This record gives sequence, structure tokens and C-alpha cells, in this order.
Amino acid sequence: MENNKNSKIFYGWWVVLGCVLITTTMVPPIMSLSNKFLIQVTTEMNISRGAFTLANTIVQGLGIFISPIVSKNLAKGNMRKIQSISIIGFVLAYASYSLAKSPIHLYMSSFFVGLFYLNSTLIPVSMMVTNWFVEKRGIAMSVTMAGIGLGGTIFSPIVTNLLQNYGWRHTYLIMAVVFGFGNAIGTVIPPLVTSEVFGMEKYPEAYGMVNSATQVGLSLGSLLVASMYDLNGSYTLAWMLLLVLTAVTLFSWVGSCLAAKRYMARCRIKASSIIYDNYYYISKKACS
Repeated sequence: MENNKNSKIFYGWWVVLGCVLITTTMVPPIMSLSNKFLIQVTTEMNISRGAFTLANTIVQGLGIFISPIVSKNLAKGNMRKIQSISIIGFVLAYASYSLAKSPIHLYMSSFFVGLFYLNSTLIPVSMMVTNWFVEKRGIAMSVTMAGIGLGGTIFSPIVTNLLQNYGWRHTYLIMAVVFGFGNAIGTVIPPLVTSEVFGMEKYPEAYGMVNSATQVGLSLGSLLVASMYDLNGSYTLAWMLLLVLTAVTLFSWVGSCLAAKRYMARCRIKASSIIYDNYYYISKKACS
């Protein structure tokens, strides 16, 4: 019986599988696929690229303000209920893009997409993986977040083909259905560093703040790039800026990891010193 029990797959990996489905289907449409619709939507509505990408800015911008609130609510034990409702809400809100007749409609849909997106994707996913794993947390989180790249790779040609054959309105509807099935289910580093530094008790609140900071870049990035194109007629300057910012981000994370390790090492040394001093004091007092 023990051998059979030991041979069973740890349930946490099934949780990871479910989380991979979430990151594969729900995250890419917001992070990487939204601009696939840009040309068709801007042409039909006769609006600028900046006006269109403002819709995505609204989706990401909500995270700046409500990520801490979402984290606290999910940490109270309502994750299953909140996430289930949010997945349904996300599908309906995303499908409503297909009915848009004006930029205002796009922005209204984006508000609800962003609201339900936060409650059903990266924040609850990172919390679930962190709660289930300790020693293999890094591997589990890496596998989970790999779904973002996987989803982008899979859905990018699919969305392109759908747009060419069915137009942007039908593509929004089809992709909304795909997201719904996929979830009947800034990235690996932020959750891992946050959980390592703040611990499990403070993780939900701390990661909520970290995610808020992440959303600042995500919300302003697409709007900035689109505006640079509108002004210059080229993405060259935008790509150069993004390369610089990527390098800065990489060095910042490396520096943060090293600083966190040094801080934790000092804390352990200080704690050991206090324990030794107290032990020495008590021993000396007992012998006197």
C-alpha cells in the first residue's frame, strides 16, 4: 500500500496543470495578442492606433489600483468562488468586444475584462502554486508561467487566420469561447522572490503590491508604443526603448535577488547571535 501511495502523482502537479491551462488561454490575449486586432478595428472604426491601445491600457491599468484588494479577498478563502465567477465574467466581457461600435464601447468592455482578468489569472495562479509547493516551488512556477509563451505561440497564428477569414468581430467571439473552455480551468521571478522574502503569511498582500507595480508597465507600454508609431510612423524607436527597459529590468531583478539574500543572511546571523546571547545569559545565571 505504501508503494502504491508513493507512486501516486503529487496532487500539486494537477493544480499546476490547471494553472497552465489558465496561463495558456487567458493571459496571452491580454499581454500579447490584443494588437493583432489593431489594424482591422482602427480601419473600420476610423480611429487612431493610440485610441485602440488605450483599451488595453485600461485592462492593465486596473491592476495598479485593485491588485492588493484582489489578493486580500482571495487570501480569505474565497478563491474558488471568486475565480469561477471571474472566468465567466471574463468570457462575457471579452465577447462584448465583438459588439463595439465606438471607442467608448471598447473602453467599457476593457474595464470589465480587466476586472475579471485580475481575479482569475496571475494572482490566484501564483497563490495556488505557492501554497502547494515548497522545495519544488521554482519548478512548479516556471512550468505554470511557461503557459504564457506557449499560449502566445499557439494562438498567434490561429488569431491571424481567424482575422483573415472571419473578421475581428467573429474572432473576438470565437476566442472568448476558447478562453471559456480553457479555464474550465512579469512572471516566474516576481512570485518566487516575493514568497521567499515575505513568507507565506504575507505573500498575498505583498504579491498584490508587486503585481500593481507590474501593471504600471503593462498598462502604459502598449499606449506608449502605439503613440510613438503614430508620431514617427515606425516602431524602430519603440523597439530600442523596450530593449533598454528590458536590460534595466533584468539587472534590477538580479540586484533585488542578491540584496534579498544578503538581507536574509544578516537576519539569520543576528537571530543566531540573539539566541546564543540569551542561552549564555541563562546558563550563567543558573550556575551563579
